[in-house]
Order: sequence, then structure tokens, then C-alpha cells
Amino acid sequence: MVRKLVKLPVIGEDEVLYHYTKLNGIQGIILERCMRATKSSFLNDTNEMYYILHVIRDVIGKIECPEWKELLTSQVLDTVLEMDRSSYYIVSFSTEPDSITLWAEFGDHTGYNIGFESGSLLKIMDTRQVVSYHGYVIYDRKEQEEMLRELLFERIPAALGISFEAMMSVAVAEPESDMFLKVKKLIQKALGIYALFFKQEEFAAEKEYRIAFKERGNSRILFREKEGFLAPYIAIDLSGGKKKLPIRSITVAPKNHIDLAREGMKEYLHSHGYEVDVELSRIKLRY
Repeated sequence: MVRKLVKLPVIGEDEVLYHYTKLNGIQGIILERCMRATKSSFLNDTNEMYYILHVIRDVIGKIECPEWKELLTSQVLDTVLEMDRSSYYIVSFSTEPDSITLWAEFGDHTGYNIGFESGSLLKIMDTRQVVSYHGYVIYDRKEQEEMLRELLFERIPAALGISFEAMMSVAVAEPESDMFLKVKKLIQKALGIYALFFKQEEFAAEKEYRIAFKERGNSRILFREKEGFLAPYIAIDLSGGKKKLPIRSITVAPKNHIDLAREGMKEYLHSHGYEVDVELSRIKLRY
């Protein structure tokens, strides 16, 4: 039921998703036909669950009825961090083809980005493992609040076949009722998903698009070194579908502004059957 409650803005099938990575990342994607999905709690913004709680508290804080406000705060929000949440693993992309922010974050301006045809890539990923959720990361606070208001006041009551007012009246009269326990569970699970796609506006320059995979019983958890610690990830198999990956372009980072960087990548791609554009970043850096 939670999948029906969570509504995310998604990319068009013919649009391009850019994956910023180091050189060995490109080689791994093309040679091994896989990508790394990092455990969500190990991503750059580690404050995700706490951040969404601030957003939903503001939404609930505007409810006029004190009893409803108190019940939702004490029974749902104050216990949300205690619930057993499923682990999700994320592959991050951007819709920005040449971002100084992302060049700095991945490889100290010496990496590359791969432009993928979004629809074909998602289909390939879904062939080998189920894509749980995917969508644009939301940075605008007003938009975040509107999405949570719709969840709380419309989507959850509609799923239960009752109005929000009737739902809360029953909940106040009988907080331990099966109905309110179900409401509580639905809100908490939906918040856990939205937390993956809500970020503070300070991160907006990333223009991030995320693809999320749920950890399953047969998931093989691997580890990689990241800034001096071990980060868990799962390997996303890209071997389904066509022989070649739906790569539209490769862009070389600003510090690699030499013809050899571009020509070497062209030769590498050609040796693996790819004939795609390889361009230099348009960003000029002074050192």
C-alpha cells in the first residue's frame, strides 16, 4: 500500500541522467556492467530522517485541533525513529550535465560523467533487480510540505476509505484502535521513503535524481572505502537487456582539459563497441 501513497516526480524516458564518477568507476560500469548502490544512511547528507521530521512537524503544527496535533506528534513523530525501517540503497545521478559542485565532489575535478538514456537504463536495472522507487530529489521546502500535506490529509484517509476528520476523531477516541495503528504505520513508512528524496535547499545545485533499491534477504552486501571509512553497498546488475548500455555521452572533468583525456576515452569506448560523444567540460578552472 505504501507504494501507492508515495508520489514522486519522475524523469521522462527520453531524458538524460548524468552519473559523476572517477575513471575506475567508468571502467567498472562498462567492463563489469554494474553500478554501486550505496546504503542511504552512508550518503553525503546523513541528516535525511531528521530533516523530514522538521518538515512534517511544521505540517502537523498547522493543524487547528489541539487534540489531533498532540496525538500525531506523540504517537507518530516522537516514535518514528524507533521503528524498524527497511534498508534502502541508492544510485545517484544528476540532471545537470556539467556541474562544478559535482566535479568537486567526485574526483577533485578529475573525474568523468556518463550520460545515460533514462528510460532504457531504468528498464535494464529493473530486469535484474526491482527498482523500489525513483525520482527527482526535492529541495524546495514549500513543495516538500505540500507533498506531506497531501499524504496526511488526502492519500492516507482515501486509502482507508475515510475522511481525515473522521480518521482523527476515531483516533482520539481510541488511540489503540487497529485503524489508528494502521495510520501510524503508514505515515511512518511513507516518511521513511520521502526522506530518501527530500534534502535541504543548500544541496539544490546537485539537481540530484535517485534510484532506490530495497535490501532483500538474498542481497549481497559489499563494502568500499569512502573517505577513510567503509561504506556498505550492493552491486546493481546492468547485464539485462541489450548488449551495450544506453550511454549517450561522456564528459571529461575540468582538470582533464587535455586532448589525451578525451582521445583516450574515445579509444577505450571504441574498444568496447561504443561510439558516443566524448566532450570536455566547459568549465574553466584557474590554479
